[in-house]
Amino acid sequence: MNNEQLAALSANPILSEVVKLFVDQQEKGLEKYGELVNLDSYSLVGWIEHTQQECVDKLVYLECVKQKVVERQERLLSP
Repeated sequence: MNNEQLAALSANPILSEVVKLFVDQQEKGLEKYGELVNLDSYSLVGWIEHTQQECVDKLVYLECVKQKVVERQERLLSP
């Protein structure tokens, strides 16, 4: 990535936040596992299972957010 591309990322608040999330997640993984992502950490099936677990977590988080949105909508619409 060149300097112009980095500047464009920095200038965009959404992309900047995504980059920050990426860097923070990498640091968290490094602290937890002592290394960055390593292709040999899992077998192919292991990578699939790990991804499935992450997807289940995302579904739980989305359900929580959805319920909060519904609660707020109900509060706003109730007399």
